Amino acid sequence: MEVKELGHIVLYVRDLDRSVRFYRDVLGWRQILPADDEELGFPAAAFSSASGRTHHELLLIEVGPDAA
Repeated sequence: MEVKELGHIVLYVRDLDRSVRFYRDVLGWRQILPADDEELGFPAAAFSSASGRTHHELLLIEVGPDAA
């Protein structure tokens, strides 16, 4: 099943690289913001669905391995 639109979701993740691989490589989402802290000032990655209706629909923010 292809996801057409998600809306806007922010997920706080422990391991950004692992999460990026899942959403990009397994689910096939298009990554539009690199997984580094250059652009936002903190480690994050943004994704858009195939429709591309919004700038980003999914934002992953890394909180580190010790997060609750």
